[in-house]
Amino acid sequence: MDLCVDTYYKLLNSGRKISVDSFGGGRREIQECFLKNLSDSEINTLRVLVVPRFYDGLIFEYLVKAFQTGYSIVRIEDFNSLSFVKRDVNKKCYIHVLMRDELKSLMPEELKCLVDKKMVSYYEKSLAEFIYVDDIKYLLAELLYHLKASLKEDKLMIYIEQRQLSVIKKLQVSGETSYLLEQFQDLFYTNKTSLAGTEFFSVMIDMIHLSGRYTEAVQIISEYLGSFSQVEISSSEYLLSLFVRKIHHQMFYTPLKTILYEINTMLDSFKNKDSLPLQYCEILFMLGAHVFLPMGDFENAQTHLVQSIRIAKKINSSSLICRGLRKFAELLCAKGNFAPAEKICLYAIEIAHSNSLLRYELYLNCVLGEIKRLNGITNEAIRLFSEIFPIASSMGIKGWVGHVNLSLGNCYTDLGKHSLANEYYEKALIVYNEIGQKWGLINAEMMIQRLLLLSENGADINVLDKLCKELFRLGYGVVSEHIERIRNSELEAIRFEFL
Repeated sequence: MDLCVDTYYKLLNSGRKISVDSFGGGRREIQECFLKNLSDSEINTLRVLVVPRFYDGLIFEYLVKAFQTGYSIVRIEDFNSLSFVKRDVNKKCYIHVLMRDELKSLMPEELKCLVDKKMVSYYEKSLAEFIYVDDIKYLLAELLYHLKASLKEDKLMIYIEQRQLSVIKKLQVSGETSYLLEQFQDLFYTNKTSLAGTEFFSVMIDMIHLSGRYTEAVQIISEYLGSFSQVEISSSEYLLSLFVRKIHHQMFYTPLKTILYEINTMLDSFKNKDSLPLQYCEILFMLGAHVFLPMGDFENAQTHLVQSIRIAKKINSSSLICRGLRKFAELLCAKGNFAPAEKICLYAIEIAHSNSLLRYELYLNCVLGEIKRLNGITNEAIRLFSEIFPIASSMGIKGWVGHVNLSLGNCYTDLGKHSLANEYYEKALIVYNEIGQKWGLINAEMMIQRLLLLSENGADINVLDKLCKELFRLGYGVVSEHIERIRNSELEAIRFEFL
């Protein structure tokens, strides 16, 4: 109907005769009649503007000039007044999907490809000018839309690896898991075999891990590393980094003794500690943070964490500095040294924030919230966790969505708000069950038993016994001690360690 009205006024304003035949017999016929009554410059402009998903003033000017459509840029408001053009609050203009699809179906493939390539150039230039994550996400999504339309998949993957890897890595360290999987997951699985050995392959494995698909990430890495010897892996920067990722993914469900054995076996073959400092630093970090600390071997945990932090500072790796300091703060909390733990945490948060490491800033704020809780400043802890929750959710870091729910449950347990605490524990269990994270499941079940101790004056001994057996199998010494405190009806707050 809008097209009919537009057609009517086009005919009226041009002084042409108006008849029933001017409006055709169906949607396509009406569109054809409408186009016949547009000027050549209007038709040419419309043809190039239907290729992008939307346009604004800058894109309008860019395409009109690039393809010399003959339409005056100063008349953009006349063009935008057409009935099938809708404008949102951000001044982006959208051509109705029926008009877009119809015009695109009539366009030569060569012309569509040329417009897509022009838009690729446009977004490449724009990406080089923006530094904020939200801007980058929006621009990269549009760039990929036009790349997929103008390149075959094999060439697209080469382009991504050669031209946009730095942008993708920035989103990786920012923790933009949901976004990267949304943009690249299908491409990754379709081309997984040919991608093996690329940096993009490594990034996508990390995203699969952060989304909570730990066993899947381990399987993909194991399949790839299976064709290399231990010596080859230990002497290759890329392969060794993938090995570290595999260990990192396994820590959520694999016994600590198994992980320790795998790391030590690799270290026996590792002859290039000085030439591969980043990988060596990560291995030391894994030992200190995710093996010895949950085991309860605080001396070894401290030794390895201190070593890893020193190397991270030496090689100027902000991400590893933040990771090392976070776990060192947790080590201090395990020893009851909350004041220095908070000081270290705040220092690391500054580093993460100044380097746009949003993912690690989120993790550190969780530790800070736990320190507040353990110090009895529970309402401040709730404020922190409540601010963190939507960030973890939007990033798609499911393990930490579970962690924040569990932490809020702990806060409300400490405040005596038992019904509310139970709601958050149930939410945490749903997330942990969905992703199969043993660490989270055990801690959530343990905290529920503490809640029962406080609210009903008695925990379920059978559940505690079952948890003890699982903890012994996995080697979680610190959590085993927490279970004993509940068994002994000790009521003080129990520290949660963010694995």
